Amino acid sequence: MTEGLGSLGETLWHNGKGWVSTSQIFVDPNKVEVSAQEERIIEEPIFAVRNSNNEIVFAVYESGVVAYVASADETRGSRGGFAVGGLSDQGKSYTDWLRLNKDTTYIRTQTLNLNQNVWVDENVSVGGKAGTIPLTHIDENTYNTVRIGTKI
Repeated sequence: MTEGLGSLGETLWHNGKGWVSTSQIFVDPNKVEVSAQEERIIEEPIFAVRNSNNEIVFAVYESGVVAYVASADETRGSRGGFAVGGLSDQGKSYTDWLRLNKDTTYIRTQTLNLNQNVWVDENVSVGGKAGTIPLTHIDENTYNTVRIGTKI
């Protein structure tokens, strides 16, 4: 039994007594929209994707998005980690622009500008020429920072 009236695009959920229409998940021919409930626990995700172990692997919060990557080698034979690729790269052959795994971070870009401190605990591999923009200190001296690839 459905309670109340619904509008085009609204979905149904069960409140423990009956089915109620809601616009929190709104569906129309062009989009699916998920809206946060106004009086909600702010630390809980607005939208979450869970794996077969009921662990959150992707979540949307009030202030951002989190992708959780398995810390063990339990993803053998499947796509583990988190990757960002191009829309035109979705065929059999594709290129990940950003890939995060438990032991590596891969960024594919023609230009990478770093204007703040970067901390690296392990190896850095560069497939081309790398360098930085010269930094001018508060004492007005200009310092060259690390150049990788030219061995300077």
